[in-house]
Amino acid sequence: MEKRRPRSTLLLMFSIVLTALLCFAPKTALAADGDVAMIGDTGYPSLSEAIKAVAPGTPTTIKIVEDNVTFSSFMVSEGVDLTLDLGGRTIKSNGGGGTAIFSTGDNKKIIFKPFVTNKGKLTIDNGAIQFVGANDGVYNTGTLIIGEAATLESTLKVPSGPSANRNYSTLVVNDSGHITTGGNLSSPANSGIATYGGEVEVTGGTITTGDDYGAAIDIYSSDNTVNGKPANVTISGGTITSDIVAVSTNNVQSASSSLTITGGTISTGSTSIYWPTSGTLTIGDKETGEGPTITSKIGSAIEICSGSLNVYGGTLKGGVGQDDEAIYNTQSLHDAIVQGNMTSGYIGIGDAITVFANRASSYAAAPLSVNIAGGTFSSAKNYGIRLFDNDVFEGVDEPSNQEIQLEITGGTFSGNLGALDAKYLQDEDKKLVTGGTFERGVDAGNLSDDVMQDGSGQIIQKPAEVNGVRYKSVQDAIDNATNGQTVTLVANVTESVNIPANKTLTLDLNGFTLTNEDGNHTINNYGVLTVNDSAGGGAVDNVSHGRAALYNYADATAVLNGGTFKRSKETGSAGNVGGGNSWYTIRNKGMMTLNSGVAVESLLANGSLSKFSSVICNGFNSSEVASEYKGKSPTLIIDGATIRGGLYVKNDYYGTLEMRSGDVRGSSAGIFNYADATISGGTVSVDLPDRGAVWNYAETASDVTTTPTLKITGGTIDGSGEGQMAVRQSVDGSGVEPGAVTISGGEFKGSITADSSIPTGTNANIHISGGTFTSAPNEEFLADGLVWNPNTGLVSEPKPVIPSKPTYSATVAESEHGAVKVSPERAKAGDGVTITATPDEGFKVSKVSVADKDGKDVKVAANADGTYSFEMPSGGATVTVEFACDGGELCPSHGLVDVDPGEWYHEAVDWAVSTGLMTGYDDGSHTFGPDDQLTRAQLAQILYNRAGKPAADGDVSQFSDCASGAWYAPAVSWAADRGLLKGYDGQGTFGPDDVLTREQLAIVFWRIAGEPAAEADLTQFPDGSETSPWAEGAVEWAVSTGLLQGYDNTGELDPAGDITRAQAATVFMREADAE
Repeated sequence: MEKRRPRSTLLLMFSIVLTALLCFAPKTALAADGDVAMIGDTGYPSLSEAIKAVAPGTPTTIKIVEDNVTFSSFMVSEGVDLTLDLGGRTIKSNGGGGTAIFSTGDNKKIIFKPFVTNKGKLTIDNGAIQFVGANDGVYNTGTLIIGEAATLESTLKVPSGPSANRNYSTLVVNDSGHITTGGNLSSPANSGIATYGGEVEVTGGTITTGDDYGAAIDIYSSDNTVNGKPANVTISGGTITSDIVAVSTNNVQSASSSLTITGGTISTGSTSIYWPTSGTLTIGDKETGEGPTITSKIGSAIEICSGSLNVYGGTLKGGVGQDDEAIYNTQSLHDAIVQGNMTSGYIGIGDAITVFANRASSYAAAPLSVNIAGGTFSSAKNYGIRLFDNDVFEGVDEPSNQEIQLEITGGTFSGNLGALDAKYLQDEDKKLVTGGTFERGVDAGNLSDDVMQDGSGQIIQKPAEVNGVRYKSVQDAIDNATNGQTVTLVANVTESVNIPANKTLTLDLNGFTLTNEDGNHTINNYGVLTVNDSAGGGAVDNVSHGRAALYNYADATAVLNGGTFKRSKETGSAGNVGGGNSWYTIRNKGMMTLNSGVAVESLLANGSLSKFSSVICNGFNSSEVASEYKGKSPTLIIDGATIRGGLYVKNDYYGTLEMRSGDVRGSSAGIFNYADATISGGTVSVDLPDRGAVWNYAETASDVTTTPTLKITGGTIDGSGEGQMAVRQSVDGSGVEPGAVTISGGEFKGSITADSSIPTGTNANIHISGGTFTSAPNEEFLADGLVWNPNTGLVSEPKPVIPSKPTYSATVAESEHGAVKVSPERAKAGDGVTITATPDEGFKVSKVSVADKDGKDVKVAANADGTYSFEMPSGGATVTVEFACDGGELCPSHGLVDVDPGEWYHEAVDWAVSTGLMTGYDDGSHTFGPDDQLTRAQLAQILYNRAGKPAADGDVSQFSDCASGAWYAPAVSWAADRGLLKGYDGQGTFGPDDVLTREQLAIVFWRIAGEPAAEADLTQFPDGSETSPWAEGAVEWAVSTGLLQGYDNTGELDPAGDITRAQAATVFMREADAE
């Protein structure tokens, strides 16, 4: 590496002085005379020398620090990460370029002569590079980043002479590398970017080319053949301008390369994007529907012959087309192709999109797929989109038989000649339109069987289907359906329909909404209609004043099994405020059943219940009953439906209403009855205060007097709100007799009330023989002999008073180490009582016993859930629960391996260990020896421990068999001094290892107690007579105090028997308990 030239001494001194004068100025690198580039603080006289100084593996920035810098060709090697900061200046190439040889897949070579070769990572920004001459600009096999503030331009001009004398060059060549550009690229005479495989991302900036022989971006495979690796190009922003093609591919050289354009502006003189390759061209963002603007001055925005085209958004504009007027005619275009004039290359016909199928065999090798889902397409002189198949024309000797898939599902199309030209397609390909908007009519032969074009040019779904056949209107489907068939909605539709009197059919809403035409009922049913909603979410809506979603006429039958019936523009907000758009949601004069799955609504825009019109009117009004409807009886059955809003469900004159199940809630009542109503199930409620959930109303109008009959046998009638009533009985004016209200069952929340206009002192024609009521019904309403029970709410015959059996308490005896509960605490004799015993941590239930009032045992059963139970005896019971150590980690004897928690001695051993009276052996065995015989020395130690280990001299010299310093010496000397344990008379020995007998232990405790006199009958024990005479007094005392007891299994006292360590612990614990 060439070293930087040393600066002169004078310059160095000047720098020091300048630094002192500007001591607070920010530190900057200063270039020496003749330096044009800097790496950090080091200057270099040329760009080439600076590049040579860059080491691989370390990101490095070279900054141009002088104007008018020229450079010869240079290379960025593999592993180098270089940022070229042009310093806001323009540098120019001089001399010839380097050499890069590109080998094609068919053993050909393309020689490039680039000024810059990049094999590493090169970032260019903050200035301009001018490439002077006919050489290529940059040849990239690594990663090239052209920043937003960077400009790359070629100064090569278009020659004025014949094209054969011209020079060909490319501004940027990408050889399987990666290019990201947001800068400005200008190549007036040739191509802007040519990529052979690899990736190119255009995120912004400009790309400008201005010659007939160079596209802004040329896309080829990695080896320039159909077998090479594809290139992938994305354009998300920026402006691309070209006198000819913006982006071009080749059917042979581009393989399955891809181009995705989601943003930016493309403007060209001829066809903007030419796509004859097998790859995929995507325009617009599938999720957002946004896309680029692509405009051609003369040609088409897109021409495609092979591969896939997917358009999701954007604006595409075709130009005025070629000078040859005949080309505008598709037949003439075909003739030109057949004659060999246009068998390759773009044509520039001037459509927004031009699709050539079977253009030639070389193109037909790859399938052609066109899917247009969105965007705007227009042409000033031609078609919005033109599609033709060259094989359909006469004169084609050998059809290419290209695989073709064409579909238009969305977008807006317009053109001077038409929005769409698809006449020259194979018959099986013509029905390609399923959506979109076309400014001029689309030939019916190009529409899918499932769609049609409306008056605005929009392609819409045919809204109804019968037996797999689509119809242009629901009415058309109804008219063509035969009796028993189903008309299925397949789209939301605005239409009013009539079911003829002679028609029996099913309407399946299928999740869609049928909305009325202005001023009409949505469905007029004169026949037999069943409405289902197989997909859920379907609706029948009416948005006009004075019109219903469903009008079921006299003699018609309607069974509703699904869907929501509503008036979505309802404005009736109060009893005197209709708001200009109000009426019934359903009007029934025939036979109607509302089953589960049906919702009927009359709601305001805010979701609250409307308050001007009834949600359903069943029957006739007062003026109709005297006309042609006389003698007819409209019937409404509510069996599971949910009904919300409006004033109420009105059962009008001569109507019959039967509610079996469901939920009805209105603003002024749930059900308003003028005629004959029966409620056997479901829930009826009211929204406003001071209203009745069910309102029975008698009146005289138009010389017709109603005599309503209301029968309630079940269900829930909810008038529990402020001032509300469950049932309200009313009459309109004096002299009108109230209708009959009969209640034999059901649940009533709120009162049963007769209006004040009904004479008092009568039963107001209300008859209650059963049911449950939250408030007391008027006694006059109750059937003879019935009363209301305030505890249950039931109305029934009074029950005889039966003396109740006494209850007794279950007393829990005090216990330690746990809690005891009984349930119930009082119970009748013979009733079950449950005992729940909860031990403290470290304890378990050891015994549960129950005694009656006389102390006799009561049988106790252990339950599977850990509780216990017994039958309460007469007079009460006492429950006693004993808890014992569970032998766990909290157990005092847990560390003694030979102590069995299940044995009889466990509690005593725990007591002895916890009090310190006895411990395990100190030989490391972690044992207690519960069955080992107790020695005299051990007893002395226990007594000594019990006394708190008082001071003792440990002198055992009086006993010849005791060793001074033995573990028991202090205890033996202490016990002997106090006379608790004595040596053997006349022997001078103590017998520390002699086994202690039970009567000897009795003597020790007797002495401790002061040798009290006591009598006990030792003959109660089979072996009581075997007590040694010298021990009789002590044993009698021990038996009388309970310290000594007979064995459980034999009853023997065993006075001369050896005593074990476990037995000794038990005796000492009894003695402590006695104290």
